Amino acid sequence: MSSESVRCFVAAKIDSNQKIKSFIDELSRSDAKIKTVESKNLHITFKFLGDTPVDRIDDVVSALKKACQDVSSFELSVEGVGVFPKREYVKVVWIGLKKGEVKLKELASSIDEELQKIGFSAEKRKFSSHVTVGRVKFVKDKSSFLELIDTYCDVCFSKQKISQLMLMKSTLTPSGPIYEPLGEIPLE
Repeated sequence: MSSESVRCFVAAKIDSNQKIKSFIDELSRSDAKIKTVESKNLHITFKFLGDTPVDRIDDVVSALKKACQDVSSFELSVEGVGVFPKREYVKVVWIGLKKGEVKLKELASSIDEELQKIGFSAEKRKFSSHVTVGRVKFVKDKSSFLELIDTYCDVCFSKQKISQLMLMKSTLTPSGPIYEPLGEIPLE
């Protein structure tokens, strides 16, 4: 049995556009110390698997195919923004997902169930449909930062079709993560 492992997660890619890029650019220009997500790395995380043995990757992909076997592609509305964990203590800035949110939650539950069958832990947190766009270290002027967030709270950034899931490898580097697909699972 191989002892080599890779850090991975289950995701669906979100395509960037000018509205999303403008919002991320504004975040970068704010007085917050924030690490924004590169446009090419935008995604919905269904489940973070962490360090996974390389010899288990095929099992994971098979479990994901089972989780998706009765799921058709569907449309999402990428809209609104918010923060985690709360406005008084901002650590993450996200873009919301509407229209299709119920389908996302059902898919996340199915993924979690199938991965539990092959030995992965049950998800402890309730699934929250969002796309992380920035990780905040420090906010100098919280009221102006929250004004920026509020400016975008009702913006519809795009409509997107989710037609596949991906098992992604994540390699952490000083300049940010590098993502590589390990498996692609099409939705009917």
